[in-house]
This record gives sequence, structure tokens and C-alpha cells, in this order.
Amino acid sequence: MWQFITLEPGQGLLADRLKRATGLRLRSIKKIGTLAHALTHRKYRYVVYMAQAADDNPSRGQWVDEDRLSNYPLPKPHVAATAMFPNPPEDEHETRSRD
Repeated sequence: MWQFITLEPGQGLLADRLKRATGLRLRSIKKIGTLAHALTHRKYRYVVYMAQAADDNPSRGQWVDEDRLSNYPLPKPHVAATAMFPNPPEDEHETRSRD
């Protein structure tokens, strides 16, 4: 199953933690929403961010175009996160990751 990058709550700058997880330097990080997901024995709260990479050389994961995400099975919370994505401008090319 494919998924977006997820980080455990922690200390330190979000940009630094994402760089360690992805190998990418980020130009901007924007919070776009939160969502909750409950299982029978556990509750999760996700804070959803969107970022733009400052380079095109990720060291981890496999990256796909946003318009191709429907070709990949995603967990329910990650499908819900895609509904939060703003419509990108025509000239902007954003990608998402598989961890």
C-alpha cells in the first residue's frame, strides 16, 4: 500500500525532520488541515501539510505526480488528506511520495 510521508510527533523544526525523512530541501511548508482516524483500539490525529521541494533529488521513496494518485491504493486517512489539496496553478508541478 502506498502512503504519504508520516512523522511521529517530535521536537525540532518540521523542515529539518522532513529533510531527514525525504532527503529533500523544502521551499515552503503549509498546514492545510487536520483529520482524525479511529481504529477499534487506537485513535489517530493527523496534521496535513503541503510542501514544495527546492530540488528534484529525493533520496528516499518513490515519487508520483498528484494527478496519478488515483492509480495507487492509499490508506483511508491518506485518501481523506488528498481532499484537502488545493488546486495547483497550471505551471506548478507537485509530487507526492511513497515511503
